[in-house]
Amino acid sequence: MLVVVLFATILVAAFAALSPPASAARAPASGMMSVVNKIPDFYAEGKGEPYSNMFMKISSKGGYLNTGTTTIQLTPWGYVTTDWSIGKVYIILLANVTESNFYIAYLYLTNSSSPMIIRLFEYKYATLRNFVIYGVQYVFTRYTTTLPVEMPTINFVPKAQPGNSISAIGPELYLNRKSGQVINGTSAWDAYPLFEQYFSDESEYNEIWTLFTDGLGGYYFGIFYVPNNDPNHVILEHQVRLNDLKPYTGRSFEASWTKKGFPYLLTVNIPVPGIVKVNGFPVESNSKGVASIYVPKAAITVEAPSEIDATVGTRWHFSSWGNLGTSNPLTLKVGSDLQLTANYNLEFMLTVDSEYGNVQGAGWYGQGANATISAPTVLPSDNSTQRVFLRWEGDYASESNPSVVSMNSPKHVIAIWKTQYDVKLQLIGVAADTTAQVTVNGDLVSISGSLPVHFWVDANTQLTIQVQSTQIPGTNVDYNFGELRVDGQPSGTNILVAKPLAIDLIYSSSSKSPSSIELAVSPESALQGQVLTITGKINAQHAPSTIKLYYSSDSKVWESLAEVSVNDGAFTYAWTPSSPGSYSIRAYWPGDENFGPSSQVVSVQVRQGYGAEPGSNDMPNLEIAIRRLNGVPGLMFVAALAGSLLALGAYLASFVPGAPLLTGYLIGGLLIGFVFIFPISALVLSLKAARSRRSPSRVWLIPLATVWVGALMLFVANRFLSFAPAGALDPIPLLVVASNAVFVPLALSLALARKVAA
Repeated sequence: MLVVVLFATILVAAFAALSPPASAARAPASGMMSVVNKIPDFYAEGKGEPYSNMFMKISSKGGYLNTGTTTIQLTPWGYVTTDWSIGKVYIILLANVTESNFYIAYLYLTNSSSPMIIRLFEYKYATLRNFVIYGVQYVFTRYTTTLPVEMPTINFVPKAQPGNSISAIGPELYLNRKSGQVINGTSAWDAYPLFEQYFSDESEYNEIWTLFTDGLGGYYFGIFYVPNNDPNHVILEHQVRLNDLKPYTGRSFEASWTKKGFPYLLTVNIPVPGIVKVNGFPVESNSKGVASIYVPKAAITVEAPSEIDATVGTRWHFSSWGNLGTSNPLTLKVGSDLQLTANYNLEFMLTVDSEYGNVQGAGWYGQGANATISAPTVLPSDNSTQRVFLRWEGDYASESNPSVVSMNSPKHVIAIWKTQYDVKLQLIGVAADTTAQVTVNGDLVSISGSLPVHFWVDANTQLTIQVQSTQIPGTNVDYNFGELRVDGQPSGTNILVAKPLAIDLIYSSSSKSPSSIELAVSPESALQGQVLTITGKINAQHAPSTIKLYYSSDSKVWESLAEVSVNDGAFTYAWTPSSPGSYSIRAYWPGDENFGPSSQVVSVQVRQGYGAEPGSNDMPNLEIAIRRLNGVPGLMFVAALAGSLLALGAYLASFVPGAPLLTGYLIGGLLIGFVFIFPISALVLSLKAARSRRSPSRVWLIPLATVWVGALMLFVANRFLSFAPAGALDPIPLLVVASNAVFVPLALSLALARKVAA
């Protein structure tokens, strides 16, 4: 018993030995040699117990073990080292493989006089025997390589041995009594438990001696170590490929394990064949979509495939576990055999292809769903070329963009485009402000000399260019159409657009004769309301029928005044400015096919005066002038009253139909005279006549009468003849009002005095 415990201690110390790779290699064919492995150079020979006829002789080149009844040839394939109380221990890994059986042996060497230990496992009977050998042993400080050994073709059906109970499950490992699997990358190895060893100490590792097959003819042996103090990890060590004795490095699995077998059968139904994961381990279903696996009495997670491909462009998409909800993975506690059904929705693939641009809408859609597909309307490029969306073709046809596709089957839709080229039309040989008219395939197009016209034309389209403006009148020249040129080469009117084109309309110019305008305005300085007479003459061989007149108060913004007729090259126009100021008057003729345009500008000053326009019954300027006397000390009341009387006169004159402006002046003057002059003059002259008993002389009225008549005549004559100089225009209305205010009241006062004297 002590020896067995010693063996277990050695194995625990040496579990960092060799184990499986990430993926399996194909097994060697029949007749191939074993792999040459690196090991310490050693030699061991002796007899064993408990059988006196047992004998062992083995070295780094190979050897044999006679168990007393059977002689077994053994080939080294690896080693590990550990430390015992007696010193360093070398564990030489040995194997014997036949067509129907294999042995795995572990030889413990201490390089001393101590007994040697060899543990021998036989697959056929799943037995592990321990032997103590007495003899000589040497382990040299050098390393050597094993000799190649011809290997047989393994020809036995792998099977698990009864009596095993340790079970484990994790993302890459499943082990349960009679079967199991190890996931190596994209491949899976079947595992067959052969022999188990249990140890009670918490720090010890339980063992599962296991056979593996990779489905490609490869057979492997390894030992699973299950630590008592860690229920969530399993270690695989001492693994060798039996086909050629190639060793592999160890690996660790995240997997929960138990010393009891998994008792409950979990069955998961999916609509088509696929893989279900239980605690992360992939379980492949049968052809009917049924996946079965034994699971522990514990909480587990079950994950159905999110999507399962059915046929090309068709898949099943997970929806729920029925009344267990939509969580995937699903976590649940198992206490008995359990059957689950994963519900799926059928989905179809919509593929949207396009030679150009980025089209939208491709993807998976549920059966009966509406998918929206879209493409850019226009795709410009840097070479004066663009692509324009035309329509959808394939399993769906439409010219709408975006468009809605009903997904009742897999669909492949293709965006169809047309190519367009930039065509540039431009005028050559004309001024920048010139415009020409052309028709392009019957449509009228205007082209400016300063701005070419660009438009997009479908590839391989025929353009017909007809020039309408064969002669364009310019300012000082005329432009005559000569020819069409395409990309600098002469061309006819029918043009094939197979690439971006520049179409030039070539014109030649011919000069025009100059023209001139003589312009005058009379008077050059006038009062507001005074009529201005504009006269002029144009110098051209064939005089135009009309001339355009404009006026401006700042010589920047011109407003239209009139379009006047021209007779024998001369024209005239009467204009009354509406307000005082400095004005510029312009006469313009745009020219014709023989003569260039011409214009002339004159200036006129219009000043504010006391008069108003003839025929008007208001006297605003004169009234304002009188009211300004309000600011003169002592005259405030007099000026205010005089202004009011003058306004009253204008108002009374408005009741006389057709009354001229003079009527308002006369009535206003009489009112002023009868308020300010007549009371005083009538009183003075009447008192004087009463005292002297003599009638006053009327001779001294002659000067006043002369002034009064002269003022009236000047006012009337100037309104119709405009003969008065500018300096006399303001005093004439004042003279009319003043003479009327003095003369008429004095004449009436004199007549009253003569009555008193009589």
